[in-house]
Amino acid sequence: MAVPNTNTFKLTDVTSEIGLSSTASLQDCFDNAIDGGFDPAYSGSKDRQSNFRNYNHVSPPSYDWVIRSAAQSNDWQDVCFADGHFIALSNDGSQRKMYSTNGTSWTGVTIDTESWYKTAGNSTHVYGIISGSNNRFGRDTYNGSMTLYSELPSSSWSTISRIGSDGSGNFMIASGVVTERIDGVVATAVSNPLSSGSLRCSTTDGTSGNVVLLGFGVGIRTENSGLSWTTLSVPSQSVEGLAYGNGVYVGVGTNGAVRSTNGTNFTSVSVPNGLWKSVAFGAGIFVACEGSSSADVIISEDNGLTWTQYDTNLGQACNGIAFNNNRFVVVGNNGAVATMDV
Repeated sequence: MAVPNTNTFKLTDVTSEIGLSSTASLQDCFDNAIDGGFDPAYSGSKDRQSNFRNYNHVSPPSYDWVIRSAAQSNDWQDVCFADGHFIALSNDGSQRKMYSTNGTSWTGVTIDTESWYKTAGNSTHVYGIISGSNNRFGRDTYNGSMTLYSELPSSSWSTISRIGSDGSGNFMIASGVVTERIDGVVATAVSNPLSSGSLRCSTTDGTSGNVVLLGFGVGIRTENSGLSWTTLSVPSQSVEGLAYGNGVYVGVGTNGAVRSTNGTNFTSVSVPNGLWKSVAFGAGIFVACEGSSSADVIISEDNGLTWTQYDTNLGQACNGIAFNNNRFVVVGNNGAVATMDV
Protein backbone atom coordinates (compact mmCIF):
# COMPACT_ATOMS: atom_id res chain seq x y z
CA MET A 1 0.00 0.00 0.00
CA ALA A 2 1.44 3.35 -1.03
CA VAL A 3 0.96 6.66 0.75
CA PRO A 4 1.70 10.20 -0.45
CA ASN A 5 4.32 10.85 2.24
CA THR A 6 6.07 8.45 4.56
CA ASN A 7 6.13 11.17 7.21
CA THR A 8 2.35 10.73 7.58
CA PHE A 9 2.64 7.06 8.65
CA LYS A 10 0.62 6.21 11.73
CA LEU A 11 1.38 3.22 13.92
CA THR A 12 -1.87 1.57 12.83
CA ASP A 13 -0.78 1.94 9.20
CA VAL A 14 2.34 -0.08 9.98
CA THR A 15 0.56 -2.74 12.05
CA SER A 16 -2.02 -3.18 9.30
CA GLU A 17 0.57 -3.49 6.53
CA ILE A 18 2.69 -6.10 8.32
CA GLY A 19 -0.29 -8.08 9.56
CA LEU A 20 -0.41 -7.24 13.27
CA SER A 21 -3.46 -6.27 15.31
CA SER A 22 -4.42 -2.60 15.65
CA THR A 23 -3.45 -2.74 19.33
CA ALA A 24 0.13 -3.87 18.62
CA SER A 25 2.87 -1.68 20.05
CA LEU A 26 5.85 -0.16 18.28
CA GLN A 27 8.02 -2.77 20.02
CA ASP A 28 5.78 -5.47 18.54
CA CYS A 29 6.44 -4.01 15.10
CA PHE A 30 10.20 -4.02 15.61
CA ASP A 31 10.04 -7.59 16.93
CA ASN A 32 8.12 -8.57 13.82
CA ALA A 33 10.71 -6.87 11.63
CA ILE A 34 13.51 -8.74 13.37
CA ASP A 35 11.70 -12.06 13.03
CA GLY A 36 10.82 -11.43 9.40
CA GLY A 37 14.15 -10.04 8.31
CA PHE A 38 14.73 -7.96 5.19
CA ASP A 39 12.02 -8.21 2.56
CA PRO A 40 13.75 -7.66 -0.81
CA ALA A 41 10.42 -6.95 -2.50
CA TYR A 42 10.48 -3.53 -0.90
CA SER A 43 14.15 -2.69 -1.33
CA GLY A 44 14.48 1.03 -2.01
CA SER A 45 10.71 1.58 -1.88
CA LYS A 46 10.29 4.65 0.31
CA ASP A 47 6.52 4.98 -0.18
CA ARG A 48 5.51 1.55 1.18
CA GLN A 49 4.79 0.86 4.79
CA SER A 50 6.19 -2.65 4.40
CA ASN A 51 9.57 -0.98 3.92
CA PHE A 52 9.47 -0.90 7.71
CA ARG A 53 11.10 -4.32 7.49
CA ASN A 54 14.17 -2.71 5.98
CA TYR A 55 15.19 -1.58 9.46
CA ASN A 56 16.40 -5.16 9.83
CA HIS A 57 18.31 -5.22 6.59
CA VAL A 58 21.27 -7.30 7.85
CA SER A 59 20.87 -11.07 7.72
CA PRO A 60 21.45 -12.85 11.04
CA PRO A 61 25.03 -14.11 11.38
CA SER A 62 25.59 -17.82 10.88
CA TYR A 63 28.53 -18.18 13.29
CA ASP A 64 30.13 -20.97 11.29
CA TRP A 65 33.35 -22.55 12.52
CA VAL A 66 36.18 -23.80 10.29
CA ILE A 67 38.34 -26.65 11.56
CA ARG A 68 42.10 -26.02 11.27
CA SER A 69 45.20 -28.20 11.69
CA ALA A 70 47.32 -27.74 14.80
CA ALA A 71 51.11 -27.96 14.73
CA GLN A 72 50.79 -31.20 16.76
CA SER A 73 47.90 -33.29 18.08
CA ASN A 74 48.49 -32.09 21.64
CA ASP A 75 46.00 -31.20 24.33
CA TRP A 76 46.22 -27.44 23.83
CA GLN A 77 45.32 -25.84 27.16
CA ASP A 78 44.94 -22.16 26.28
CA VAL A 79 45.37 -19.56 23.56
CA CYS A 80 45.92 -15.81 23.53
CA PHE A 81 46.80 -13.07 21.07
CA ALA A 82 50.16 -11.49 21.84
CA ASP A 83 53.20 -10.12 20.02
CA GLY A 84 51.16 -9.96 16.81
CA HIS A 85 50.21 -13.67 16.83
CA PHE A 86 47.78 -16.21 18.18
CA ILE A 87 49.79 -18.37 20.60
CA ALA A 88 48.70 -21.66 22.19
CA LEU A 89 50.35 -23.69 24.96
CA SER A 90 50.05 -27.40 25.73
CA ASN A 91 50.78 -29.84 28.56
CA ASP A 92 51.98 -32.64 26.26
CA GLY A 93 53.76 -33.35 22.99
CA SER A 94 57.28 -32.56 21.80
CA GLN A 95 56.28 -29.04 20.75
CA ARG A 96 54.23 -27.48 23.53
CA LYS A 97 53.88 -24.07 21.94
CA MET A 98 52.49 -23.08 18.58
CA TYR A 99 51.82 -19.75 16.91
CA SER A 100 49.88 -18.37 13.95
CA THR A 101 49.46 -14.94 12.42
CA ASN A 102 45.79 -15.53 11.61
CA GLY A 103 44.72 -18.77 13.33
CA THR A 104 44.55 -20.79 10.12
CA SER A 105 48.05 -22.31 9.83
CA TRP A 106 50.22 -23.05 12.87
CA THR A 107 53.93 -23.47 13.53
CA GLY A 108 55.17 -25.53 16.47
CA VAL A 109 57.95 -24.50 18.88
CA THR A 110 59.97 -26.82 21.12
CA ILE A 111 59.87 -25.50 24.69
CA ASP A 112 60.48 -26.90 28.16
CA THR A 113 58.45 -30.07 28.74
CA GLU A 114 56.41 -28.66 31.61
CA SER A 115 52.64 -28.87 32.01
CA TRP A 116 51.84 -25.49 30.47
CA TYR A 117 48.36 -24.42 31.54
CA LYS A 118 47.32 -20.78 30.96
CA THR A 119 48.70 -18.01 28.80
CA ALA A 120 48.40 -14.24 28.36
CA GLY A 121 50.45 -11.61 26.65
CA ASN A 122 50.98 -8.07 25.40
CA SER A 123 52.37 -6.44 22.30
CA THR A 124 55.91 -7.73 22.87
CA HIS A 125 55.78 -10.96 24.88
CA VAL A 126 53.71 -14.01 25.71
CA TYR A 127 53.59 -15.44 29.24
CA GLY A 128 52.69 -18.96 30.33
CA ILE A 129 52.10 -20.46 33.75
CA ILE A 130 52.81 -24.06 34.68
CA SER A 131 50.46 -26.36 36.54
CA GLY A 132 51.90 -28.81 39.05
CA SER A 133 54.87 -28.98 41.38
CA ASN A 134 57.24 -27.11 39.07
CA ASN A 135 55.37 -23.89 39.70
CA ARG A 136 57.29 -21.53 37.46
CA PHE A 137 56.32 -19.20 34.66
CA GLY A 138 57.75 -18.63 31.21
CA ARG A 139 58.10 -15.57 29.01
CA ASP A 140 59.26 -15.06 25.46
CA THR A 141 58.42 -13.64 22.06
CA TYR A 142 55.81 -15.35 19.90
CA ASN A 143 58.32 -17.84 18.44
CA GLY A 144 60.69 -18.07 21.39
CA SER A 145 61.37 -21.13 23.56
CA MET A 146 59.64 -19.74 26.70
CA THR A 147 62.50 -18.95 29.08
CA LEU A 148 61.61 -20.13 32.58
CA TYR A 149 61.76 -17.84 35.60
CA SER A 150 61.79 -18.06 39.38
CA GLU A 151 59.90 -20.60 41.47
CA LEU A 152 56.67 -19.28 42.97
CA PRO A 153 55.11 -20.30 46.30
CA SER A 154 51.93 -21.86 44.95
CA SER A 155 51.93 -25.44 43.70
CA SER A 156 49.47 -24.95 40.84
CA TRP A 157 48.62 -21.63 39.26
CA SER A 158 45.06 -21.22 37.96
CA THR A 159 44.98 -17.93 36.08
CA ILE A 160 47.11 -15.21 34.53
CA SER A 161 46.05 -11.78 33.28
CA ARG A 162 47.63 -8.65 31.92
CA ILE A 163 47.25 -5.79 34.39
CA GLY A 164 45.53 -3.01 32.48
CA SER A 165 47.41 -0.91 29.98
CA ASP A 166 50.01 0.60 32.28
CA GLY A 167 52.77 -0.06 29.77
CA SER A 168 54.94 -1.81 32.35
CA GLY A 169 54.33 -5.35 31.16
CA ASN A 170 52.86 -6.35 34.52
CA PHE A 171 50.73 -9.48 34.91
CA MET A 172 48.73 -10.91 37.80
CA ILE A 173 48.65 -14.62 38.58
CA ALA A 174 46.56 -16.43 41.18
CA SER A 175 45.96 -19.81 42.77
CA GLY A 176 43.44 -20.41 45.54
CA VAL A 177 43.65 -17.18 47.53
CA VAL A 178 47.29 -16.49 46.64
CA THR A 179 48.07 -13.63 44.24
CA GLU A 180 51.38 -12.56 42.73
CA ARG A 181 52.40 -9.80 40.36
CA ILE A 182 54.89 -10.43 37.57
CA ASP A 183 56.95 -7.32 36.79
CA GLY A 184 58.70 -8.22 33.57
CA VAL A 185 60.40 -11.42 34.74
CA VAL A 186 60.20 -10.98 38.54
CA ALA A 187 57.31 -12.43 40.54
CA THR A 188 56.34 -10.69 43.78
CA ALA A 189 53.72 -11.80 46.29
CA VAL A 190 50.86 -9.33 46.77
CA SER A 191 48.48 -9.72 49.69
CA ASN A 192 44.71 -9.63 49.24
CA PRO A 193 41.72 -9.77 51.62
CA LEU A 194 40.64 -13.35 50.80
CA SER A 195 41.00 -16.00 53.49
CA SER A 196 39.21 -18.80 51.64
CA GLY A 197 38.05 -19.70 48.16
CA SER A 198 39.68 -20.49 44.83
CA LEU A 199 40.41 -17.81 42.24
CA ARG A 200 40.06 -19.40 38.81
CA CYS A 201 40.03 -16.66 36.15
CA SER A 202 40.96 -13.05 35.53
CA THR A 203 40.75 -10.20 33.06
CA THR A 204 41.29 -6.47 32.69
CA ASP A 205 39.23 -3.64 31.25
CA GLY A 206 42.42 -2.05 29.95
CA THR A 207 42.52 0.68 32.60
CA SER A 208 45.99 1.23 34.01
CA GLY A 209 46.66 -1.09 36.95
CA ASN A 210 43.25 -2.76 36.82
CA VAL A 211 42.53 -6.50 37.03
CA VAL A 212 39.54 -8.55 38.23
CA LEU A 213 39.88 -12.12 39.54
CA LEU A 214 36.93 -14.46 40.14
CA GLY A 215 36.25 -17.95 41.49
CA PHE A 216 33.33 -19.90 42.92
CA GLY A 217 31.48 -17.27 44.95
CA VAL A 218 34.59 -15.12 45.43
CA GLY A 219 36.19 -12.21 43.64
CA ILE A 220 38.68 -9.39 44.14
CA ARG A 221 39.64 -6.35 42.13
CA THR A 222 42.65 -4.08 42.10
CA GLU A 223 43.04 -0.72 40.37
CA ASN A 224 46.69 -0.22 41.29
CA SER A 225 48.45 -3.44 40.27
CA GLY A 226 47.75 -5.23 43.53
CA LEU A 227 48.71 -2.54 46.07
CA SER A 228 45.12 -2.59 47.37
CA TRP A 229 42.05 -4.72 46.69
CA THR A 230 38.26 -4.54 46.73
CA THR A 231 36.23 -7.63 47.64
CA LEU A 232 33.53 -8.33 45.05
CA SER A 233 29.99 -9.62 45.34
CA VAL A 234 29.90 -12.88 43.35
CA PRO A 235 27.13 -15.53 43.28
CA SER A 236 27.88 -19.10 44.34
CA GLN A 237 28.44 -20.15 40.77
CA SER A 238 31.27 -21.97 39.02
CA VAL A 239 33.40 -19.42 37.13
CA GLU A 240 36.26 -20.74 34.97
CA GLY A 241 36.63 -18.01 32.33
CA LEU A 242 36.30 -14.23 32.43
CA ALA A 243 36.29 -11.53 29.75
CA TYR A 244 35.54 -7.81 29.45
CA GLY A 245 33.84 -5.93 26.62
CA ASN A 246 31.32 -3.16 25.98
CA GLY A 247 31.62 -2.03 29.60
CA VAL A 248 30.62 -5.46 30.94
CA TYR A 249 32.48 -8.26 32.72
CA VAL A 250 31.23 -11.74 31.83
CA GLY A 251 32.30 -14.94 33.55
CA VAL A 252 31.36 -18.50 32.55
CA GLY A 253 31.53 -21.87 34.29
CA THR A 254 29.74 -25.19 34.63
CA ASN A 255 26.07 -24.73 33.69
CA GLY A 256 26.10 -21.02 34.48
CA ALA A 257 27.51 -17.54 34.01
CA VAL A 258 27.86 -14.23 35.84
CA ARG A 259 28.03 -10.64 34.63
CA SER A 260 28.70 -7.18 36.01
CA THR A 261 28.44 -3.68 34.61
CA ASN A 262 30.70 -2.16 37.27
CA GLY A 263 33.23 -4.89 38.00
CA THR A 264 32.12 -5.01 41.63
CA ASN A 265 28.67 -6.58 41.83
CA PHE A 266 28.13 -9.74 39.78
CA THR A 267 24.79 -11.42 39.12
CA SER A 268 23.92 -14.88 37.82
CA VAL A 269 22.94 -15.36 34.17
CA SER A 270 21.16 -18.35 32.68
CA VAL A 271 23.09 -20.20 29.95
CA PRO A 272 22.65 -23.58 28.23
CA ASN A 273 24.08 -26.41 30.34
CA GLY A 274 27.71 -27.16 29.62
CA LEU A 275 31.26 -27.16 30.96
CA TRP A 276 31.95 -23.60 29.82
CA LYS A 277 35.67 -23.16 30.32
CA SER A 278 36.84 -19.98 28.62
CA VAL A 279 35.27 -16.82 27.17
CA ALA A 280 36.44 -14.02 24.90
CA PHE A 281 34.98 -10.76 23.62
CA GLY A 282 35.27 -9.31 20.14
CA ALA A 283 33.23 -7.58 17.41
CA GLY A 284 30.46 -6.83 19.91
CA ILE A 285 29.84 -10.42 21.07
CA PHE A 286 30.95 -12.73 23.87
CA VAL A 287 31.86 -16.31 22.89
CA ALA A 288 32.46 -19.12 25.41
CA CYS A 289 33.81 -22.57 24.62
CA GLU A 290 33.00 -25.90 26.23
CA GLY A 291 35.52 -28.20 27.88
CA SER A 292 33.79 -31.44 26.86
CA SER A 293 33.71 -33.58 23.74
CA SER A 294 30.53 -31.90 22.50
CA ALA A 295 32.82 -28.95 21.63
CA ASP A 296 29.96 -26.46 21.63
CA VAL A 297 30.18 -22.72 22.05
CA ILE A 298 27.66 -20.25 23.40
CA ILE A 299 27.37 -16.73 22.02
CA SER A 300 25.84 -13.60 23.50
CA GLU A 301 24.96 -10.60 21.36
CA ASP A 302 23.52 -8.55 24.24
CA ASN A 303 26.47 -8.19 26.62
CA GLY A 304 26.06 -11.51 28.37
CA LEU A 305 22.33 -11.32 29.14
CA THR A 306 21.16 -14.11 26.84
CA TRP A 307 23.08 -16.91 25.15
CA THR A 308 22.63 -19.19 22.12
CA GLN A 309 24.41 -22.52 21.67
CA TYR A 310 26.32 -23.51 18.51
CA ASP A 311 28.41 -26.51 17.45
CA THR A 312 32.04 -26.17 16.37
CA ASN A 313 32.05 -29.75 14.97
CA LEU A 314 35.48 -30.29 16.55
CA GLY A 315 34.39 -33.28 18.61
CA GLN A 316 37.05 -32.51 21.24
CA ALA A 317 37.08 -30.59 24.50
CA CYS A 318 37.81 -26.90 23.89
CA ASN A 319 40.08 -25.35 26.53
CA GLY A 320 40.77 -21.80 25.39
CA ILE A 321 39.48 -19.05 23.14
CA ALA A 322 40.97 -15.78 21.87
CA PHE A 323 39.99 -12.98 19.48
CA ASN A 324 41.79 -10.67 17.07
CA ASN A 325 40.99 -8.90 13.80
CA ASN A 326 37.38 -10.15 13.53
CA ARG A 327 38.37 -13.76 14.17
CA PHE A 328 37.80 -16.05 17.15
CA VAL A 329 40.15 -19.00 17.65
CA VAL A 330 39.45 -21.99 19.91
CA VAL A 331 41.97 -24.68 20.87
CA GLY A 332 41.48 -27.97 22.69
CA ASN A 333 42.40 -31.59 23.16
CA ASN A 334 43.96 -33.87 20.53
CA GLY A 335 45.04 -31.00 18.31
CA ALA A 336 41.63 -29.31 18.17
CA VAL A 337 41.70 -25.87 16.51
CA ALA A 338 38.86 -23.96 14.88
CA THR A 339 38.23 -20.38 13.75
CA MET A 340 35.11 -18.26 13.34
CA ASP A 341 35.01 -14.97 11.44
CA VAL A 342 32.58 -12.23 12.45
